[in-house]
Amino acid sequence: MLTVSTGRLIARLGQLVTEVETACNSGLDYFDRLREFKRFCDKTPALAQIVGQLPQIPYDFNVDWRELPSRWPGGKEGDGMRWDAIRQMVDGGPQRVDSAWLQLPVRTEHEGLQKLTELFVIPIHHVLVDQLNAASSMQYALLRFKRWAE
Repeated sequence: MLTVSTGRLIARLGQLVTEVETACNSGLDYFDRLREFKRFCDKTPALAQIVGQLPQIPYDFNVDWRELPSRWPGGKEGDGMRWDAIRQMVDGGPQRVDSAWLQLPVRTEHEGLQKLTELFVIPIHHVLVDQLNAASSMQYALLRFKRWAE
């Protein structure tokens, strides 16, 4: 059972991810949408706490994309690396986003931005939603126990 605030938070997070995905088509405001997604995560206490618990593993944009699957750690380490990639793209500006998708094996900017979104944004979105759902379930159980105990 989701609390109302968690439901709103998940809905807003989903809306931001949808905006990032939609920006892949135009490419013009992809950086702005990605920056907005990161800002929302940084400024929302529940999301900032989840992101803050991810391991601080730097993502190296200079690694050849063909080597990526063998170098990509699983679990929380991979999620930490994805978050670092998002952070680097936002901190580096539109030029960093362009250099990131240009290293991928794609023919167009549209395909490159979609691939970046699939590699980094969508998995982080899933991590955030899963953690919010787990926290909300725990909060719901504690509230039910409190009511029972009273």
